[in-house]
Amino acid sequence: MNFALPLLEKLKQEMTSKTSEIIQADSKMPILKIEAKDIREAVKKLHDDPAFDMKYLNCISGLHLTQTKEDGTLDLLGFEVLYVFSSARDFSTIAVRVDLPEKNPAIDTIDDLYGSANWFEREVYDLLGVNFINSSDLRRIMLPQDWEGHPLRKDYKEQASYNGMPTTRPNEMESIRIE
Repeated sequence: MNFALPLLEKLKQEMTSKTSEIIQADSKMPILKIEAKDIREAVKKLHDDPAFDMKYLNCISGLHLTQTKEDGTLDLLGFEVLYVFSSARDFSTIAVRVDLPEKNPAIDTIDDLYGSANWFEREVYDLLGVNFINSSDLRRIMLPQDWEGHPLRKDYKEQASYNGMPTTRPNEMESIRIE
């Protein structure tokens, strides 16, 4: 049985902005898509309202959305940020999805509501370049501070070297390639 779906429907109804939509209902993890401006309201309800009791933040992940055109080039469509929450009370899980624009992707931080959010937000920032507004500590977490670019962006061009060290390795499979 999916305990979380009625909760997600309740959250959708309680949102100030009525543009939210349930985009995955028939799953053990239903997903509510909301606007970026509504993230703090939604997360605060999930965290503070006893009806939801979502005290555990499983993860925040990001994805660079693209579409391949007929000529093989990529259309850059923006970013998706997905927040996954769980309740220890009934083991329900809810995901909240936010789409961000391609240019200057930014969303409010939730690290004051969930302390662990800062680590997740830093990873999404480091690898995708999503800015978490008012973060308590938004800086790279995986790459050096002077690294150029965000490697999980589909349009990322890898540098040949970093501080004199090569950033790529030869492909060992090339030597045994059969044509």
